Amino acid sequence: QKLGVDAVSLHLMGGADMLRAAAEVMPRPKLWGVTVLTSMGPKDVKIFAASTKIPSLVKSLAKQGWVGGADATICSPREVGMLKKAFPHLDMKFVTPGIRPKGAALNDQNRVMPPGEAALLGIDFIVIGRPITHASDPRKAALDILAEMKAAAPKSLDKE
Repeated sequence: QKLGVDAVSLHLMGGADMLRAAAEVMPRPKLWGVTVLTSMGPKDVKIFAASTKIPSLVKSLAKQGWVGGADATICSPREVGMLKKAFPHLDMKFVTPGIRPKGAALNDQNRVMPPGEAALLGIDFIVIGRPITHASDPRKAALDILAEMKAAAPKSLDKE
């Protein structure tokens, strides 16, 4: 509260006990559980989960996050539909990095989606860095992204 922190991201690989301990901090910030980084691809995941595919790992970690008290799940936008289908009874919120406008450089991102497609999924929070911060006109880049989202899903920007 002193620092004005509203949310903290925690890697769900840390386990449910870690998440529960974080949930006991008062005043309690929102806890956003990170599943698999959007910069990671299948080869990266095989290092620590040899026989596990990314969607399966994301699903397992998201469930662990929910059980442990996470307020939101951080995952690739490509996994949101799968998680909504797998857990329709849970009021999961989704935070998605890996949003890249069409034609933008992928940089280190592997599992990405254009902002318009993300808007159609009803994602709660999108994370966009370099396509805005490295643009020659960051304001225009941000406005173009908002316009793409609004065109794809007119009600997508009505949330607070």
